Amino acid sequence: MKPLLVLFVLFFFTAQPTPSSLFAADAPLRAKIRIATAAPSLSYFPIYAAVQKGIAEAAIIAAPADIKGEEMGLKRLIQMGTILQIPQAGLAATDDKIKNHRAEVIEVLKAAIDGLDYTATQKEDATALIGKWMALTPAQAIGAYDSVKDTYARDGVPTPEQSKAYIAMLAATAGLSADLPAATIFDFSLSAAAAKELAARK
Repeated sequence: MKPLLVLFVLFFFTAQPTPSSLFAADAPLRAKIRIATAAPSLSYFPIYAAVQKGIAEAAIIAAPADIKGEEMGLKRLIQMGTILQIPQAGLAATDDKIKNHRAEVIEVLKAAIDGLDYTATQKEDATALIGKWMALTPAQAIGAYDSVKDTYARDGVPTPEQSKAYIAMLAATAGLSADLPAATIFDFSLSAAAAKELAARK
């Protein structure tokens, strides 16, 4: 079995640019700064406190914790997706699942594409679901939705520019050749098949 982290780039992306943001307190930033961050599953309260007390000068905060940071007086400096235009999240499966259970994989992809479309077109319902899921107030849920609504792919396929940026990142961090054609590591045929079946259904 191959690592899932490698396999997820083969056939489907759900989020494109990262929905994280860089936050700071009122103090001006120097050329070299201390940046605090935490895994999205962990509490951000120590991060907020570190920035407010000057232990760290900035923090990378993912949605919806960015809304709480703003409510506490932190200033959003930049939406990370504006500078990191790479596919960020996706679905993973083993080679065996893809090879021997293709129909099942396509059904999952169809459901995911439906979900992405619903999120993009049904703001009121999506916002209510976000609020319930993340225990947010209605105003916080709207803010969280607005901060991530443009980061989701509509069909699970990144743009050619995003694919190139992803390869460039791998070249800089994993020794991959920067000249490697995207088709060498990306195969979105399953996503295309799922989208085609959905189009035929409509």
